[in-house]
Amino acid sequence: MLNSRAAHHMSESNPDDALIDEVLDEALADYEGVVPDDVLALIREQLGDTLAASGAGRRLLRQMKPDPVVDRSAEIGDEAARTEDEGATGTDKKR
Repeated sequence: MLNSRAAHHMSESNPDDALIDEVLDEALADYEGVVPDDVLALIREQLGDTLAASGAGRRLLRQMKPDPVVDRSAEIGDEAARTEDEGATGTDKKR
């Protein structure tokens, strides 16, 4: 199938392009040979642009991605914790 997104956006790199292409390949596979190639390319471009640019499309793409792997949580340094405990007066609170 003609991948117009890749040709159209060669200079612009979207990290979701591969996922968008995969989704569009699956969604439009049954229309190949039924709908003329030029019309199918226009449909593909419109759907791809909508997925990439709209809030709803971005949310759908995010839902399709695996959750990020976190190997450790961020740590707050002792200095930041002390500053927060001292409050606005600058005196240490009793612990």
